[in-house]
Amino acid sequence: MTTITISYAAFTVAAVLGNIALIRVWIYKDNESFFKEYSHYAYRMIQLGCFLLTVGIILGGVWADYSWGRFWGWDPKETWALIADVGFLALLHARIAGWLKPFTLLALSPVAYLLVIMAWYGVNFILAAGLHSYGFSSGGALVVAIYVAAQMTILSLGLWRYFRLQIKAPPLHG
Repeated sequence: MTTITISYAAFTVAAVLGNIALIRVWIYKDNESFFKEYSHYAYRMIQLGCFLLTVGIILGGVWADYSWGRFWGWDPKETWALIADVGFLALLHARIAGWLKPFTLLALSPVAYLLVIMAWYGVNFILAAGLHSYGFSSGGALVVAIYVAAQMTILSLGLWRYFRLQIKAPPLHG
């Protein structure tokens, strides 16, 4: 559990760096060196998070096999942890393949972090299902929906501004 929690902390750092980039694009015009440096930090945090989450999932499976007689049971908590891991692994692979530029990696980090929100909070308090759910409390769906809407708004506005700045107006001859 501690391993998975630390992985979520690493993903949180990457998401915060991404949100800083999405907001910064509105404040400064020349951000390329900033994006390159901070995407490197976000990339390293995503690497750490994926490593720790993968190890945590495997250790959780070993513990489940010992305790419950099965390694994997497709419990919502197990499944969403795997989905979050695969989501961030997709970012890592897309960057290695050259499909993502520094700003795009930063912009997609908070989007992938929504998978962590679902794996941690959504399963426990919104779905309230499975062996791993703690407390079975209700509520919070509105707060999560507001967070998701705010994150999508920040993403949309940041991407719009970034790509708008990338389009160079032709020189005026006259």
